[in-house]
Amino acid sequence: MNNTQTPQHGQKPGVHPVVAGVAGAIVGAGVAVAANKAMKNEKTRKKIKQVVSKVKQQAADYIAQNEPKVERKLEETKNQLRNTVEDVKEKTKE
Repeated sequence: MNNTQTPQHGQKPGVHPVVAGVAGAIVGAGVAVAANKAMKNEKTRKKIKQVVSKVKQQAADYIAQNEPKVERKLEETKNQLRNTVEDVKEKTKE
């Protein structure tokens, strides 16, 4: 069985969606079994809760730290877009 798709014009060949789906299902089932087994252990459950809590806090800190930068960049981009639109309008009037 050929597991690659025939590429369309200008596209790179890739893995067939059915093959990718089956592989994903197998990996997902394996992760579910491993997670189920790990969650039966009280120490493991506590460790997982600690890790998840730490990751959530790190994500919240990262967002809080970078939000002003993102907003500033968004405003710069909006201004550049407005200027470009105005330039195009002026050029098309000529």
